[in-house]
Amino acid sequence: MADRSIDASAQHAVYIERLAATNANNLDAELKALAAFFRERLAREGSTIPTKRAMTAIIADVKKKYGKAYQRWQKETNKFLSDLTKYENGYQTDILNAETASDYKAKKPKLDKAVKAVNDQPLMIGPNGGAVSLAALVGGFAASNTDKVVSLVKTGYYQGRSTTEIIGSVVGTRKNKYKDGVMIGAKRSATNISKSGANHVSTTVSDVVYNENERAVKGYIITAVLDSSTSKTCRGLDDTRVRLDDSYQPRPPFHFGCRTTTRPWLREDLDAIKKAERETVFADGEKYEPTAKEYYSLLKQQPAYFQDDVLGVTEGRIFRNAGLTPAEFKKATIKRDGTPLTIAEMSEKDQRIKDYLSN
Repeated sequence: MADRSIDASAQHAVYIERLAATNANNLDAELKALAAFFRERLAREGSTIPTKRAMTAIIADVKKKYGKAYQRWQKETNKFLSDLTKYENGYQTDILNAETASDYKAKKPKLDKAVKAVNDQPLMIGPNGGAVSLAALVGGFAASNTDKVVSLVKTGYYQGRSTTEIIGSVVGTRKNKYKDGVMIGAKRSATNISKSGANHVSTTVSDVVYNENERAVKGYIITAVLDSSTSKTCRGLDDTRVRLDDSYQPRPPFHFGCRTTTRPWLREDLDAIKKAERETVFADGEKYEPTAKEYYSLLKQQPAYFQDDVLGVTEGRIFRNAGLTPAEFKKATIKRDGTPLTIAEMSEKDQRIKDYLSN
């Protein structure tokens, strides 16, 4: 049976995700104002941008207007993440108190220790799984999204496109509900930054609390959301136990928009957790209490069509027919660092998969 900390961590992860979504939505008003500005600014030029000098003037106005708007959102986001760090420092200490025996009093880390960890610990979600700091994650938003608009203005001018076409490429078109312009990408970027940043703050502060309370906590347990949207990486790492002194310590977020979290792995002599089942949503769309607590064990209970929908047809057949247990299949799907393996790589890793595919 799963423990109460699973429910607590899952519910808290949903709460953090909602806070992050609210922060991302704060950009909506800015985007609406920017769209109106861009339409009006290009309309002043007539049907096309007439000269290179006119193009240069438009670009200067775009950099000023978009830059300031996006920098305001960056500032709000930094404040959101700072406030969240302070909140998490208290919350994670309180939840540890609630989960340990009554004779243990969890120690709350000093806030500056949590802040330092949040700023120093990188997120492993850069290109090719590389490290990126929280400051760089948030700080690159304004420049990168402003540059995309500038690039479309330049391209439109040199290709002789009409101002209407340039507006459509930036703002989007009515027939596509404005989802085909580059500015919708700014909203997606804001959502990814908010969710990934918030996940990073929550996970990192949890780690600080765990290390501050080594007498009660021996490590952490990676806990994925149990539904059909869970990524291959998170499926493979779900229920992985990591000791505080392990040399390799994978932590969420494992990708942009990651919903995976961690929960404390308590020392048995101080474990006062009450038992409860782990809630999930699978094929029938209903929430229920499963008899297993790890992702692939739960997936094994689902119908074949649903397994194929989650894994893909070929992996679904391997999952059912290659003779692997859920734990063995899980191990075959990812590298040690959580990087997903292709089917060809899976067959090289496990002879049973190779034999099944060759028949």
